[in-house]
Amino acid sequence: ARSFRWRGDLQKAELWVDTALQLAEATSNRAVVSRAVVVAAEVMLARGAVSDAEQALSQAMQDFERVGDRMGFWLALARWSWTLRLQGRYSDALSQLYQRLPEASQSQDPTAYIELLLATAWIELDLSRLGRAQECTDELAATVHRGEHLHLRLEAQLLNGRILLSSGQYRAAAWILQEVHRSAQRAELRVLAEQARALWAE
Repeated sequence: ARSFRWRGDLQKAELWVDTALQLAEATSNRAVVSRAVVVAAEVMLARGAVSDAEQALSQAMQDFERVGDRMGFWLALARWSWTLRLQGRYSDALSQLYQRLPEASQSQDPTAYIELLLATAWIELDLSRLGRAQECTDELAATVHRGEHLHLRLEAQLLNGRILLSSGQYRAAAWILQEVHRSAQRAELRVLAEQARALWAE
């Protein structure tokens, strides 16, 4: 489902989400169900159903906390913060993100920490706090390693290009965004490729 969402094929993503939810419900394991709900919420968000996605992710976060699944909670939080960002509720999102970042940074699997950093940086960028956004990208550069988490690495580079664009460093921004566009196209990450192309055009 995630793969098709990154390719921009929401119809197929929804088919896989429905299958995942059915199989998850059959396990009666709330953590498994909540992980399927998180992916379902990502597709809702892509469809523009921001309020529905927020509610689904909020419930998933509660369920993850109840069963003690910290990784699941952090990943759901990263996506939940995106729903708040789209509604302009920056303070609510940042208060939760900054509260959870230190704990997530200690996890052996850096995926959730990377996603929380990305979510934080994009909000700081929306608020034109370039210094804070840059601090997040510096931490991302130290955490995301070549060959791992390709879509997260490219999103971190996209974010860096956006910061350079906002600070008037147009040539450097154009070079980075062009590279992100090419790499995302090669990997068939079409949504990310088009985001990079839009910023490159800007």
